[in-house]
This record gives sequence, C-alpha cells and structure tokens, in this order.
Amino acid sequence: MSLGLLGALIAAGLIGPLLRSSRVFSLPIAVGEIFVGAVLGTSGLGVVPVDDPSLRTFATIGFVLLMLTAGSHIDYRSVTKKANVAKSVLILVLNFLCAVVLGYGIGHMAHFNNWKLLAIIAFSSSAAFVVPLVAQMDPTESLVVLLTQVTIADTVAFLLLPFVTERTGHLKTALGAGAILAVAFILYLILREINSRGWIGRLHEASKKDQLALELRISLSLVLLLAALALRLHASTMMAGFSLGIVLAAIGVPHRLARQLFAVSEGLFSPLYFIWLGASIDIRSALHHRDALVLTLLLCFISVLSHLPALIFGAPLKNVFLATAQLGIPAAAVTLASANGMMNPGTAGAIMLSALGTLVLSSLFLHSPGEVVPE
Repeated sequence: MSLGLLGALIAAGLIGPLLRSSRVFSLPIAVGEIFVGAVLGTSGLGVVPVDDPSLRTFATIGFVLLMLTAGSHIDYRSVTKKANVAKSVLILVLNFLCAVVLGYGIGHMAHFNNWKLLAIIAFSSSAAFVVPLVAQMDPTESLVVLLTQVTIADTVAFLLLPFVTERTGHLKTALGAGAILAVAFILYLILREINSRGWIGRLHEASKKDQLALELRISLSLVLLLAALALRLHASTMMAGFSLGIVLAAIGVPHRLARQLFAVSEGLFSPLYFIWLGASIDIRSALHHRDALVLTLLLCFISVLSHLPALIFGAPLKNVFLATAQLGIPAAAVTLASANGMMNPGTAGAIMLSALGTLVLSSLFLHSPGEVVPE
C-alpha cells in the first residue's frame, strides 16, 4: 500500500464525520466510512485493494482497537448495583429467547443455515454507540438499566461469537479464548496492584509533564501483543481487544489516555478498518439477490423485536431502539466468518446493511422531538 493510497483512504473517510455533523442525516461516523468503502470497493469502483497485506494489517489493528474501545465503554458501576442487574437480566433473558426463536425462523426463511449467528446478532447491542450518548444525559433509573442491559448483552455476544463463526476447531477456539481471558485477568491483577501503590498515578504525571505518551505506548503494546498471542493460539483478535478494554475500564482509564486512544483509533485505524470492511463486502450482491435482501430486512426487523420485552418493564420506546443499535458484533461476525469461509459476500453485505439499518433507526429515534428518556 502506497502513501498516496493511505492518504486518499483517510481523506475519503472524512465523509463519516461530515454525515455525522449534518443536521439532516446525523448518522454514526462508521456508517459513512462503510458507505465510502462500499462505493470505492467490491460493490462499486473497485479501486480499494482489499487483499493488500499492508491494508489488511492496518484494518486488523483498527478492528482490535475497535474491540478495545467497545470493552472500555463497559459501565461497571451500574452493573454492580443489584437492582439494576436483576431487571436487566430479566430483560436480557427475554431478549435472548426472542432472538433464538426469531433467528431460527429467519435462518430458514432466508436459507441461511447459521441461525445461531443470527440470534447472537439480533440479541446484541452496541456499548460503543450507546454509552457516550447516555453519558451526556441525566442518570435516570431507566438509563442506568439500559446501560447495564447493553453492557451485559455486549459481553455475552462477544464471548459467544467466536464459537459460531468457525466450522471446526471449537475446542481449540475455546482453549485459545480461555488463555486470552486468563492473560487479561493476570494483567488486571498486576495493574490493580501497581495502581494501588500509586505507580500508575506517578507514571501519568511524569508522562503528562514531559509529554512522553507513556500510557498510550504501553496500552498499544499490550493490545497488539495480546492480539498476536490470540492469533498464535488460534483465538480471535476480537477477544484480545475486548478483554483488554474491560481491564482498562475496570482499572479506570485516565481521561488523557482515553483521548489519546481515541485519537489513534478514530483518527487513523478505525476509519481504515471500516473503509476496508465496506470495500470487502459485496453490498450490491445483497441488494440483487432475493435471499440476501430478505435476510437484510428480516434481521433488522427481528433485532428490533428481540429488544421489545424491555417495554414490559417500563422502558421508554426510545431506550429500546438505542439498545437495538448494532455495530461491533455484526462487524466482528462478518470479519471472522468471512475469514473462516463461513459467509459469502452477499450474506456479509446483508448483515452489514441490517446493522446500518439499526443505527439509522436508533439515530432517527434519538433525534425525534422530545426527551430521549422521559421521566
């Protein structure tokens, strides 16, 4: 990959922020980046070399950092409150049952035999989308329940996903995932200990004083080394990024480090990942084939239906649509299943179109008149 192509792709990714800042559309940034990738890639002009090793490496780093961000958005303070957990678990149990039944049904209707993957996608939410929005609002009880629900749903979906995106070797996948989780837990214990001794605080002050970016360097080295270990153990790099994100969230990510990680991820690697993802999947095929189009519409539909049980517990309708928003899980599903030969381009395009549909629906409800979560 040449410097010219890299610069052109970063420039093309600016469509994402432009659509996000538009008063007419106001769509999540990733939607615009995937759209640009689709226009420039397989579905459109075909000018993005999706098989280029350098671009794939950049995209993989973006994927890992995206998973790191998703894990770091987990809100543990709300999860630890028993009342919120009890209500959220009841909602999620009903959501999961609905997702399983509906996923099994549409798998047959759309002639897609991996109905378990459809169920996980329909059940999932997007903490990376919901948490930053909710953080700007007054912490009402319904919002805290929503955060807890999204947190648990994201965690469960990420843990289950590797087992439905591979044809064989599930035991090897389980052992690899277990090893990655064990390493992440050891890292948590180490970081918690040195944090209790005040060493992280001193490192933070020294880094801030002399502008050394030590925390950023350490965080990036840890996540990339953990991702490399995941590949060596036949586990998913998704697990590496997500588990380390959880560790950082549990320890407490300093605002300065969070801003630095955001800059590295959102300024370079995540846009490249989403552009590469949009360029890799054949969205045009999804629109031209009946089964793929049916899958797109039905998956979007059951993603909404699977989250409706929250209404029984008094959740506002807008909270339901916020919980329906999906991005990380569908993107990871397409990336992993396509790499393992379990998904054709048309199906991959259908799943991503459905995910974009949930984001658009959530954005429309979010910007409709009235409060997002009325008292």
